[in-house]
Amino acid sequence: MATLTTAQKVAADAHEAAARHLCEAAQFAALHFTAKPLFQKLMKRPVGPPVMLRLDYPGVLRGFDPKTGQLLFQSMPGRPAVISRKKTRRKPSEPVKVGK
Repeated sequence: MATLTTAQKVAADAHEAAARHLCEAAQFAALHFTAKPLFQKLMKRPVGPPVMLRLDYPGVLRGFDPKTGQLLFQSMPGRPAVISRKKTRRKPSEPVKVGK
């Protein structure tokens, strides 16, 4: 079993403290970001019906039917250009509002 030098132990302790702080910060951000979307806008398309787009924490882009509120698609967390393979067809946690 290898023993750690004092400098290695200090570096390992600093790394653990940083990881703990990052975890706490992520939990804090998740608590406050879920209250409302980071971005929400009605996307009008030249062909087809409009889609209400919402960007929620942690970087999940969702598209809803603005008339029914039905979830049409959802991206992978942190990767808004990559569609999630989940077959989720639920309504959003809060009503989708069209307009301002």
